[in-house]
Amino acid sequence: MGTSSVVLAGLISVLKLVGGSLADHKFLFLGAGEAGTGIAELIALEISKQTDAPLDETHKKVWLVDLKGRAIFASGSPFAPVEYNGKVYVSGQVTQEYFDNGLIYPPFTNIRKVSAHIAAKVAAKVYELGLASRLPQPENLVAYAESCMYSPKYRNYH
Repeated sequence: MGTSSVVLAGLISVLKLVGGSLADHKFLFLGAGEAGTGIAELIALEISKQTDAPLDETHKKVWLVDLKGRAIFASGSPFAPVEYNGKVYVSGQVTQEYFDNGLIYPPFTNIRKVSAHIAAKVAAKVYELGLASRLPQPENLVAYAESCMYSPKYRNYH
């Protein structure tokens, strides 16, 4: 919430200088990470507060997109598919149950193994694109990722 508050305060300060209101603008975020979604939600809440518009309406002023400019959307409630330009889009649905049952993130007991495999896939893509700075490429990227992981080891003083 701290980052979101700072960004919102900055936007409000700028608007005091240049005039206008948050509702006069649309806000575009690249990606849907925690900071971006937090800022987006706070902006929508502030627009709702300033205009008395329902939050459903103020959310339309905030867009989260991927690297190709496509909208990113997932909801805790089911939504009917939407047709746009002749193509049907189905929204993702994420509920607390997905988190509670480990359906979104792996169980904590497997997190290091899963993280090493994800890192290896990312590294493989980086090498494929010729963007890697560690040359030559390690033979086993999973093993290399595991070797780079922080492992807390505490001395036993008993």
